[in-house]
Amino acid sequence: MKSGYQLLADPVYPPTRLPLPYLVNSVAISDDASRVIAGTFYYAYYGTIEPKTDGCFGTYAIERTTGKRLWADEYVGSQGVFAVAISGDGQVAAAGGLLDSQKGLLRAYDAANGALLLDYQGISSPVPGNARNQRVSCVSLSADGKVLGAVADKVYVFVRSGLKFPDQPTAVITFPDAFNVNSLPTAVAIHSSGNWLAACDKKGNVCLATIANGQVQEPYYRWCAPQVPFNRTQPGGPTGSVILLSVAAARNAEYFVTGGNDYVYYFGRAEMMKTQAPMTSSDTWDNTPPPTPANGNPPKTAPQNVRWVAISGDGSLVTTVVNRYKNGGRNGSLLALRFEKGGLALAWEQLLARNPNSTSVATDGTYVAACDGYPFGKPGAFYGFGADGSPRWVYDTDNMNWPIVISANGQGIAGGGDDGMVYSFPRI
Repeated sequence: MKSGYQLLADPVYPPTRLPLPYLVNSVAISDDASRVIAGTFYYAYYGTIEPKTDGCFGTYAIERTTGKRLWADEYVGSQGVFAVAISGDGQVAAAGGLLDSQKGLLRAYDAANGALLLDYQGISSPVPGNARNQRVSCVSLSADGKVLGAVADKVYVFVRSGLKFPDQPTAVITFPDAFNVNSLPTAVAIHSSGNWLAACDKKGNVCLATIANGQVQEPYYRWCAPQVPFNRTQPGGPTGSVILLSVAAARNAEYFVTGGNDYVYYFGRAEMMKTQAPMTSSDTWDNTPPPTPANGNPPKTAPQNVRWVAISGDGSLVTTVVNRYKNGGRNGSLLALRFEKGGLALAWEQLLARNPNSTSVATDGTYVAACDGYPFGKPGAFYGFGADGSPRWVYDTDNMNWPIVISANGQGIAGGGDDGMVYSFPRI
């Protein structure tokens, strides 16, 4: 047993197997923890089973405590469903990914029965087989399901006034030098109120936009992170953009957080609109040099150590998972950061056995979850922690795990893995 943890022999609730050999890359959970949304995805990463990426993929609604499938939306396509979301009230679900080799997938559903509320096919590439620009890599919904955000080659926003979303986006957010095919957006967070959104991209850009009267209002507020060195142990070496990977908005307050490379950036909505800059940031680097690439060449980007960020409902607690390379091994850390006196201070750190992939924090800040695993085909684990970082439980799996989420009421946890399983855990 890992020190301090309760080792779960089974995940308490029956796991749900989705079609193999596909991977569960994303899961979402309703506020009351009753309903889980998951999608199947496949890409021929090194060591995966099949070289092809075509197949029958789907979005699935699952009853959390029984593992029963409530409905499924399956289609034959390429790579499949990369990201899912569910509104806080559990009434609307969304899915994003690839429909085929030239077209992005973006759909919204009645989460009770799977009826389509949106099937947008306007994200496409003129280059056959070039999936880089049109894959929808993140979707987000307001608590009442009336606002949907998605990122692919740009940031797409749909605001619903009736039963269904409009056929065309309410707004498309892009800039000449950001949030476009040359600086792909990576994540978007619709605030629970539906009144604003935050998004980030691969060149260190952060965008804030206001939503009012059924419209996305201009101006859009933007900040770009300073460039960072590729190897921080070699001063004067090459530098490049911060590759921001994740963004999260506080449910009950007007704060949001984003992260990438070694950094976590903390924003206030009012402050961003006034100064177009973060309120503070945190450097998570542990003074370990990045690993040498397999080809022996110097790195061409800064190491993507910060993998995910999460934030409590009032914005006082931020969690992030980061890669660590001490002693030549591949492991990671879960960090908890307290926002106090205008800055982010490290509250606690828990070492994880492998490279971690995501984290989640309960709305009231009293519970934290994380998962790890790398590379494909090697073991991973899901973890639960108390607000003070005390280990609560661990569940080991035979393959790496990407997503884990805690419901807003803090009572349910859902996760997914490259073993094609959707897992559900209680708060222990």
